[in-house]
Amino acid sequence: MNGPRSATPAPVAALDATAETPRLITGREELAAACRRWRRQPAIGVDTEFVRQRTFFPALGLIQIATGADVTLIDPLAVRDLTPLGELLGDQRVVKVFHACSEDLEVLYHRFDALPEPLFDTQLAAAFAGYGYSLGYAALVARIFGDELPKGETRTDWLARPLAPEQLRYAALDAAYLPALHRRLAAELEDRGMRAWLEEEMTELARVERFLPPPQEIYRRIKGAGRLDGRQRAALRRLAAWRERTARELDLPRGFVLRDDVLLALAEARPLDRRQLARIPGLHPRQRRRYGDQLLRELRAAGADPPLARADRPSLAGHRQAIKELQALVASTAERLDLPAELLASRKVVQELVGRVLRGARPALPRALRGWRRQAIGEALEGRCRELLAAAIERDADR
Repeated sequence: MNGPRSATPAPVAALDATAETPRLITGREELAAACRRWRRQPAIGVDTEFVRQRTFFPALGLIQIATGADVTLIDPLAVRDLTPLGELLGDQRVVKVFHACSEDLEVLYHRFDALPEPLFDTQLAAAFAGYGYSLGYAALVARIFGDELPKGETRTDWLARPLAPEQLRYAALDAAYLPALHRRLAAELEDRGMRAWLEEEMTELARVERFLPPPQEIYRRIKGAGRLDGRQRAALRRLAAWRERTARELDLPRGFVLRDDVLLALAEARPLDRRQLARIPGLHPRQRRRYGDQLLRELRAAGADPPLARADRPSLAGHRQAIKELQALVASTAERLDLPAELLASRKVVQELVGRVLRGARPALPRALRGWRRQAIGEALEGRCRELLAAAIERDADR
């Protein structure tokens, strides 16, 4: 990568704000007054701390807001009515700046039933600006400002009270540099002509279905599903959708309802009654008693479903060489654009493209290769993919 390397002194305000215990808001009126001030800012840094070890939905423990002049923490356990903050997060005049925002957006979506907008993600912006792919917050701060941040409070229970001063200072530092990073990176993206590309990525990140995907699509995330035949995959789809609905309803992690390996075993065996159900490895007697009737009902319904074919899996003899050559095209294009290859197209996306072309899907380009990527790499990849597969088909025909 040939991106910028020089460090710039950090704004003194960002450091001074965390020199002592930062301000902690615990009352609604105090929050409302702070939100009125923040709405006069062009951009604010936002970070969250949460816990989700024993729940399906993340439990919000702390919210950090940085303006560049100061960092303020909000205690959502003390301030039950966060309406003023929700209105601020939806204010189109104020850019909300995050770093690696996916988890923060999920937490905020489940709390406010809406997503912050407009968004600016400093991790993605750094990738477009040439600093590297998936750069951590501390690494980016060190790279741009030359400041070393302390290691995180990895064992903190953010739902416990009271929080110690060192925990509050750590949380404040997690947001303190965001406004300054936003100013620096936004200017660099303007210079590189890539600001519109980042904005497209922000729109994609803010799709609600990323945080609550359709239950019937969850089976695709289960490792090992590829070894199942069509009828077993149809059963797995039913079972995984049932588990997803149950986990959301009970607010339990998916694995607390049933583990992935148990779902796979159920889909493979497709038991017909409780006697057969008792033979499924890993299915606890307590789970059989609680969920047995529901599982058998889903399996019976799956028996009437058509077999579920594997999606987007290349099956041509020359497809592996095609994937290898397409990845080389991604790498050379990334070097020319001074972007990380992973930002352009991952191996998984290339495989999906090959599968879609082989199946004659319309459109052939996967979702991940549309938008700004269509012109940057997508059209070239599709054209080269068709050439390579046509040559492979011709070679197979000659054998």
